[in-house]
Amino acid sequence: MNICCIGAGYVGGQTMAVIAHKCPEDQVTVVDIDEQRIRAWNSSELPVYDPGLHEVVLEARGRNLFFSTDVDDAIREAEMVFICVNTPTKTYGHGAGKAADLKYVESCARKIAEVAESNKVVVEKSTIPVRTAQSIKRILDASDKGVEFQVLSNPEFLSEGTAMSDLLNPDRVMNLPDASVGVSGKENLFSTTVLTDADPPSACPVPKRISPPSPNSLSPQPSPRNTLNSRIFLPRVPPSATAPS
Repeated sequence: MNICCIGAGYVGGQTMAVIAHKCPEDQVTVVDIDEQRIRAWNSSELPVYDPGLHEVVLEARGRNLFFSTDVDDAIREAEMVFICVNTPTKTYGHGAGKAADLKYVESCARKIAEVAESNKVVVEKSTIPVRTAQSIKRILDASDKGVEFQVLSNPEFLSEGTAMSDLLNPDRVMNLPDASVGVSGKENLFSTTVLTDADPPSACPVPKRISPPSPNSLSPQPSPRNTLNSRIFLPRVPPSATAPS
């Protein structure tokens, strides 16, 4: 599968690094209009730090993980597009100082609708209000190009300093498809990108998450793993899912 992520920030860069690490058969391209940030991702001095991130990026970069400023081309070639852009608090209009400003998310949706030439699965991963996926779908469906879009919600629950551990060992994963017909008209096929209890310890290059010290102890203790297998599921789009000619 060819995956594109719009937004090379803290969430987008690390999430895509883990997907590329766990799915070497898939190509993952992270795009951003910030040239300086992309140069940093392609260097030895990454723009963000989290324990284990550097090793994962070095292992996958150039093989199936790429960082680029060519947004249009990456969207055009992708079967799945993640939206991982900033959602700052509004500074104007209704909800100023309280509500999330979705201008960057909506801008991404308009860009996808503009350049897409084949059917896409669009995954909104930014921190956004409920029902934003419906707004994204309306923008995408306004395109009169014969291209079909399926929108999924895959919210992130990452904590600074433990993001890589959170991605590889999540305590919760939400993947909520919209109610529309899928891109191919068939059920999506899913594959996991995170560690399970069956994976060897060497498969995880980062330390397990630790909880804050208890009132009676100065030493942090390992937090218990969820007994259920936690997984991030990605829909696989069959090769036949192309736009009508």
